Amino acid sequence: MPKCQKAGRVKLVSIPRDFPRFRGHLIRPHFSAVALVVASAALWLSPNAKAANFNVPAGGNLQAALDAAQPGDQVILQSGATFQGNFVLRKKAASTSRITITSTLAGYLPIDTRRISPSVHAPYLARIVTPNANPALWTENGASNYNIRGIEFTTAPGTNPYVYDLVRLGPLNATAADQLGENFTVSHSWFHGDETVGGKQGILMHAANVVIKNSAIDGFFSSWQETHGIMCFAGPGPYNITNNYLEASGMPILFGGAAPKIVGLTPSNVVIQSNHMARPLAWKGLYAVKNLLEIKHGRNFSIKQNLLENNWAAAQDGYGVLFTVRTCESGDYSWAVVDNIDFRENVVRNTPQGVNILGQDYYRAPCAKPGTGTISASGTSVFGSGTKFLTELKPTDKIVAAGVTLTVASIVSNVMLTLTAAAPTTLAAPTAFTYYEAAAGQLSNVKVVWNSFEGITGNAFQIQAGAKNVNVTNNTAVSNPVQNAMLIGSGAPSTGLYFQNNVMTHGRYGVTGTGTAVGKGTLTAYFPGSFFRKNVIVGAGTNQQFYPTDNFFPATFAEAGFIDAAGGNYGLSPASPYWGKGEYGETPGVKQSVLDQVRSLVPEGRSTVFFLR
Repeated sequence: MPKCQKAGRVKLVSIPRDFPRFRGHLIRPHFSAVALVVASAALWLSPNAKAANFNVPAGGNLQAALDAAQPGDQVILQSGATFQGNFVLRKKAASTSRITITSTLAGYLPIDTRRISPSVHAPYLARIVTPNANPALWTENGASNYNIRGIEFTTAPGTNPYVYDLVRLGPLNATAADQLGENFTVSHSWFHGDETVGGKQGILMHAANVVIKNSAIDGFFSSWQETHGIMCFAGPGPYNITNNYLEASGMPILFGGAAPKIVGLTPSNVVIQSNHMARPLAWKGLYAVKNLLEIKHGRNFSIKQNLLENNWAAAQDGYGVLFTVRTCESGDYSWAVVDNIDFRENVVRNTPQGVNILGQDYYRAPCAKPGTGTISASGTSVFGSGTKFLTELKPTDKIVAAGVTLTVASIVSNVMLTLTAAAPTTLAAPTAFTYYEAAAGQLSNVKVVWNSFEGITGNAFQIQAGAKNVNVTNNTAVSNPVQNAMLIGSGAPSTGLYFQNNVMTHGRYGVTGTGTAVGKGTLTAYFPGSFFRKNVIVGAGTNQQFYPTDNFFPATFAEAGFIDAAGGNYGLSPASPYWGKGEYGETPGVKQSVLDQVRSLVPEGRSTVFFLR
């Protein structure tokens, strides 16, 4: 019998919930429950049984086992064994059952509320290793219904161990929804790049209905390329990313950033909770560091009770969290949105700047299209020859000719248009041109509430380019030394801003914008109609006269009434004069009891889902 051949229909021996455990780990008994499972796989049982085990020992044929397994079966890999190759999960017959890929000692891994620690649990895992830049595990078009538990994924040492997608769930560039596949759960597994050269990304997640939990994704770094722990740009959702350690020099989690081939596809209905998103401080100065979390395209996100830390200015300017709609990166997808984002009860620390919010993706220069015919200009008038201005252009679009960028004011006919400003005389002779839309995509309905931003030395918040309906409430961003600014505005005005019940140090510039005065001058210009109230702003000094009066302006930390400013605890104490004085009777700033648990539970690998409200 081949090593991977089906050994018969079996009844699995499960490990009961009351089996002896210590700190979430099974205590090894005098007999091995796992051995019972493996032994029972050799028995031929009734043909009416519904599941089979495919046991793959060291040196066994893993691909043959994966090909033979049917929904409801298990593929059990020998713990500690290495299986080298680029393995594929096939499309199987439609079923409500799943194929489980696991290891012989997976029963010794932590319970479902605990994350694995590679230094402790690696001996219980089976290793799947790619020998090249291609995925160690990837899915055939339409492959669905797989569980993965207790597996280590990495690269083989050698001359070229840099990998692009270590695991790929769903096709890279599907052109139809039925190619995506669905229903994958990954738990208690370890994904890591090569310790010397790193790797691009741990999991490319394009299938529908994917859960990634209780796992570790680390060692994805590069000095020349943006890297990710988890990346999704062409998957529909829903996605659940819970209680993982996520590490990458680019960004631990990224949604968007490239064009889906399925027109109209938007990653949607995403839960990101209890994750530790970080990177080693030893990477500073070595790799292309960008941020800790970015959403460039997505809808309906709940981002809750995560710890995000260790960011610095390098390939970007040091913002830890970015909600920045992008419609033209690696292709043109003008339908991109960032909509209905709930970012709450997170701790963001050791990052020079806080949250960057972009309302629209201006100019979209990478998506410039060649215009038909040629143009010449005189003043603000543009004359075309063989052009199609009426069908190709519209007001506010940009046209580029002879290295000059011009803004369209109006379209008169297919061969004539006007500009918002006079063109240079160098455009008097007919020349070819390209064009692109001035703005596309839209960010709207973003909540940033009950978060603690710690160690900010730059800008706490930047909101720019026509964002809509941003709610910044009950956050604490207090630092000593003080940060550069509380809130920066720029670009087109952003409407529907609620900025209330926050506790912040004023910093050098407080609320300011490009070419505008501190306080109300910036609020009027960049945030018309905004609600800016009940904020505790420490150290504003004489600048407090420039803010709406319905705010609080303690001169010092002592006057603010923090719990322990010297110890870095900037929650307001019950003795603070601002206790209960916020909007709706709330106390301004974060709830320390919740954030204290995030600080303690998440680094230890304990899910907040079961411990916090």
